[in-house]
Amino acid sequence: EGQITSFKKQLDNPQFTERAPEELVTKTKNALLDAEKKSQDISEKLSQLN
Repeated sequence: EGQITSFKKQLDNPQFTERAPEELVTKTKNALLDAEKKSQDISEKLSQLN
């Protein structure tokens, strides 16, 4: 959850998205998607245990 929040804050910051190299912005977007997917997978596995 902490990583997701951190990535979202970066991407919501216009200074980051406007000034950072495009490659870094893309990497951050991909990292956010990956972290969200992992979080969803973990949530699904936890719900199956209950």
